[in-house]
Amino acid sequence: MSRYTPTSRHYANVAPSVGQSVQTTSGQLVGFVSEVADGRFQVAGNPPMWLTNKSVFTSNGEQLTLMCEAEGLGRFTADPG
Repeated sequence: MSRYTPTSRHYANVAPSVGQSVQTTSGQLVGFVSEVADGRFQVAGNPPMWLTNKSVFTSNGEQLTLMCEAEGLGRFTADPG
């Protein structure tokens, strides 16, 4: 009998693209990527914010999913530079 062993969580190593929609893990729309800089990106939302690329869980072309819900985004905020 084999045992199921869950794999470790995989975090996306992708650069966001301008125009992608940004959503939380539960699917709540946060905004859209409006600018991309080295290691961070700006989300045009209410309020607008800069997040680190470490906040990205998955990206599939037109949509980017974050690691957390909106309430947890404070730990991923970035300096606009």
